[in-house]
Order: sequence, then C-alpha cells, then structure tokens
Amino acid sequence: MDIRRSLRPMTVKDVGDHQLEMAGSTEDIDRMGDSIKSAGWQLAPFKKNPVFLWGHDYSQPPIGRATKVWLDKDSKRLMFNIEFADRDIYPFADTIYKLYKGGFLHATSVGFIPLEWEG
Repeated sequence: MDIRRSLRPMTVKDVGDHQLEMAGSTEDIDRMGDSIKSAGWQLAPFKKNPVFLWGHDYSQPPIGRATKVWLDKDSKRLMFNIEFADRDIYPFADTIYKLYKGGFLHATSVGFIPLEWEG
C-alpha cells in the first residue's frame, strides 16, 4: 500500500473558557489516501454525544466535548470548538489542552463510516 504522508499544521484559536477552535477534517488526502468531501458530513449523530477522544481510544474518558460543530463553506473544513476538561476533572485532558495551546500539537483525526465511496 502506498501511504502518503503530508502535514498541514492547523491553526488553533483560543476562544476562552478552556476552549479551542480547530479544524477536525479537510478535503485534503490523508496519509491513508482517503479524502472526505465536506458536503458528505452527517453531523446529527455526533451532535447527540459530541465527545472529543484522545487517539480514537474509546476505552478512556473523553478529553473534551465539542460545544460547536460546523462546516466552513469557504475552506471546506469541518470545524470544532472543543471545551477541554480542566485539571480538577481530568489532568490528562488539561495537559492535551495546554499542548494544543502551546503549539506542540496541531493536528486532529476524525472517525467516520463512509456511506459512499469511490475505489
């Protein structure tokens, strides 16, 4: 399998109250050769339980929750405002928040189930 590796650091914007704005997905081709068209996102199921997991690890508590989810029509990006759990609730989540805010982390990954695809 030909794995493509590219990184376009995303902008992380502090929106206050332990919250950051960041892109969750773009239409760029990822390292596995996949691309998700922005028009294809069905967000209603996610919005029922908008948790932000660390590394797709469902066995651990979420590190935050999405307080806002939207499609930026100009950039064709899936955008999130993520509220991270604070140190008193979950110290690990607070560490991840600080790593994003400090510029040490600048990427995300989304889980998805394709409804239509081209081979």
